[in-house]
Amino acid sequence: MLKRRVLYTAMAACAVSCSAHAAPPMTDAEWTAYEESHTRFIFQQFGADPETARWAAWAMKYQPSSRCAMSARPVFHAVEGGMALYPGAGEGMVVDHICEPEALKHDALTIPPFSAIEGENERLQWKITQRDIDKARQEEDERHKEIIANTPVVTHKCQFDYVEYPEEAQELGNEGSVRATCHFQKDKDNYWHADSCNFSYRKGTDDSFLNEAKRYMTSACWSSDNFPVSLDHNGTGARTIDFSLGGK
Repeated sequence: MLKRRVLYTAMAACAVSCSAHAAPPMTDAEWTAYEESHTRFIFQQFGADPETARWAAWAMKYQPSSRCAMSARPVFHAVEGGMALYPGAGEGMVVDHICEPEALKHDALTIPPFSAIEGENERLQWKITQRDIDKARQEEDERHKEIIANTPVVTHKCQFDYVEYPEEAQELGNEGSVRATCHFQKDKDNYWHADSCNFSYRKGTDDSFLNEAKRYMTSACWSSDNFPVSLDHNGTGARTIDFSLGGK
């Protein structure tokens, strides 16, 4: 009985002692300061200077729509999780100076916030009004329009070439098809062109069909988006050119 009383007394004393020495829970302000310090540390591990790291940590929390936060976010998650970064990840954060106050203010003026809370953060931090935002976005739109207007449009005439139905064959009511097996490669204009073609066709096929197929395959070109031929590992593929009445 005495041993049990001593044990209870010791446990009670330990409880009082342990509670007396246990650290109190962090306040919201302390937790926020810890999070920001931890985030800054991660960005400095990545290679950002202390000032860039500080603004990147701030942007992730208070201005998540900014270019800075967009660039910093994958870096934070990769470094914290011990994962490899994809090539170029986070470069803008350091190289393009998008985590500097001037850039962050520019983004606040020109990039819509993700939420009303973020919009309020931006207005308080950068002392901007809705009139400032409207003016900046109008100027940005006009700048984009000017860039588009002054950008030369490169047209490739060969891309708009098409198969023509030979007039003499049409008058005779002839139909047919020609199969072109060619080597295809991209030229300096970044369009696919055919060369070294062999043509096959059924016996009795009108010669005008063969001539038109040759003309078309040597003069036409295709962008990667509308390239109609499947190629083997040597860059060789086949295209069947049909000549039907009433069509081209």
